[in-house]
Amino acid sequence: MGYQVTRNIREWSLHEWKTTIQEVVGDNSNPVPFPSIFICNVNRLKWSKAQEYNLTLDMINYMFYQLQNFTGYIVKNESALSAENDFIRWRKAHNFSYSDIFDKIAPSCEDMFIGDRVKNNFCKESNITPIDTLEYGRCQRYDPNSSSYYFGSNGGLTLMLNAQTDDYIPLVGNNYLGEGLMLQVSYSGEEMGQWIRLTPGMRTSVAMQIKEQTIRKEEKSMLNPFAYFVSDPHCAENPKVKLLNTTRYTSTNSWLDCSFEFTFPICNCIPYFQIKGYRTCEIEEMLNCQDWSKYNIAEVELTAMNDSFNQCVANIREPCSATLVDVQLSTTHFPSKRQNDSWKKYAESEIGGVTTTDLILLDVYFRTFDVKLTERYEVMSFDNLISSSGGLIGLWAGMSFLTVFQAIGYLIVYFKKVKNSRFKTKTTKVDRSQSF
Repeated sequence: MGYQVTRNIREWSLHEWKTTIQEVVGDNSNPVPFPSIFICNVNRLKWSKAQEYNLTLDMINYMFYQLQNFTGYIVKNESALSAENDFIRWRKAHNFSYSDIFDKIAPSCEDMFIGDRVKNNFCKESNITPIDTLEYGRCQRYDPNSSSYYFGSNGGLTLMLNAQTDDYIPLVGNNYLGEGLMLQVSYSGEEMGQWIRLTPGMRTSVAMQIKEQTIRKEEKSMLNPFAYFVSDPHCAENPKVKLLNTTRYTSTNSWLDCSFEFTFPICNCIPYFQIKGYRTCEIEEMLNCQDWSKYNIAEVELTAMNDSFNQCVANIREPCSATLVDVQLSTTHFPSKRQNDSWKKYAESEIGGVTTTDLILLDVYFRTFDVKLTERYEVMSFDNLISSSGGLIGLWAGMSFLTVFQAIGYLIVYFKKVKNSRFKTKTTKVDRSQSF
């Protein structure tokens, strides 16, 4: 009994948390809203537009080199820095800011979205918002604002997309190798960092299931005092970012928030994003702004900044509660060989002659309405400690908490009687000595 009670106390003192994963049966009678759909082109700038604005390959090479921190290029070319002066002169001559470059030269909604089975003029009739991303520059967020009334492909969305592979930047160094579009689905309205590549000439099916992250915690009240002894979980409850205050809390956004917190005081700008109240860094400022060693900062101060940044990153926690999307992918070639001629006629008459080497069909649907629930809970909470220890005492000693308190009461009464009897004996002896 003593060993088991001690083990319970030790488990409680560790304050460990565990996770359970289970599926909650969905209500098929209620429609499920579609998440936001993010579409980006691997090709961040259109070659035809770059030529129209006299943006040379050397200047594009320099621009992509400055944006390398979050891209993971296979081939990096540091010689791109030789075009810095030419790029700065070009940018100032056109009066382009960082955002203007992507507004004018990046693939637009009309370039990537052809339509769906309901809307022909898709970009004008749909709720599509351009957004800036770390990896792929200017992307498009499509908010369906509709729900699926039954699971399976028949209850989903079908989008026709155009990769425009003939308009890719002819550059290997400091650029992505490959072609196609990138996809994310998210209920947060912000990119989550999990991109899916869509290959031109293929039909890709994205079968979704909703994932709920939550935490099992009891409500603190006077009626449940044990809840005040619950330890803090290894996740963040109601977390918020400081500088990126218009975006959802994610681990990526939190990392950027830590970086920007130290970057802004040094170079007086924020890289990559347009944040209200802050200036967005220009292309030529990007790398320098994140390399603190290039600024006139004392070594002691630089070390302190690095330590503070590392501590900020170490404090990043996953949110305790979130709604995510789990996906399963399947792809197939289209059209079939026997359908090629018919498809060419359809493409010429209906979608402006987009070739099958550029076309992507995207099916987005729910494979089930069941929700995958991930729940965190404390392994040994304080009330579990009390109940488990009480059960062990009752099992091994035949005692309950009531009998324990009764035993304590009996002991108190017993010691009082012993004390009183000793006091009376001592008083009697004193009285007898006085009588003689």
